[in-house]
Amino acid sequence: MNKGGPMDKIGYLEWWRTEYRRLWTAVSDVDLSRPVPSCPEWNVRDLVAHLEMVMDRYVLRLRSPLPPEGQSPPSDAADPRPGLERAAAELAAALIRHDVGDVAWSWSPLPDTAWFWFRRAACEIAIHRWDAQKVEGTPEPVDRPLALAGVAEVFDSFLPAGRLMFPQAANGRIRVSVVDSAAEWLIGWDQGQYAMDAGGEPDVTVGGSASDLFLAFWGRIPMTTVDPIERLDLLNALRIR
Repeated sequence: MNKGGPMDKIGYLEWWRTEYRRLWTAVSDVDLSRPVPSCPEWNVRDLVAHLEMVMDRYVLRLRSPLPPEGQSPPSDAADPRPGLERAAAELAAALIRHDVGDVAWSWSPLPDTAWFWFRRAACEIAIHRWDAQKVEGTPEPVDRPLALAGVAEVFDSFLPAGRLMFPQAANGRIRVSVVDSAAEWLIGWDQGQYAMDAGGEPDVTVGGSASDLFLAFWGRIPMTTVDPIERLDLLNALRIR
């Protein structure tokens, strides 16, 4: 099935820069106590502190072929925006310095290379840019090439690694069709065992634009199905964290 090809270093770096600029525009002057509608447990300060922490972690992952020893917590600064600017500058420098083929540990079943973190960095900033824009109104969709990369990341990394919003032993097959591209997946579970290229007929078909699918898998918008929603267990199995 057509899944779209991965972007190269320059592609991911440019998408990361674009999404970071959009994010910064959304958070630079806003009241940090404003709630984030798409993340009810967070306000804007929490969102910014989370991104500072995540960027620092990605820099460390790019530097080392070994698994991390513990994780640092988010900043407790009243205003973490200066910390976010610092972390973003350091991550940008790390992405420029490293090649996608450099050895770098990841939690994904994919090969341990920096390519994983290039894609992860671009997708992470895109989903939280959407969150930040949601504070003031209607956020922009995620641009199709990056959203497609984010959808692929769900299937080749998050699901096989078990990074799920609703951990469960799913059983069945889902066809995922991207309506604004030729990309399509048929994924499935057999007694809880995940397969990225499942055979047979789907039990549920999920369709939408690349942006809508990416946002839906991250729980930002509702999932759209072609068929009547009779297999909520399968739809919930697509939600990641």
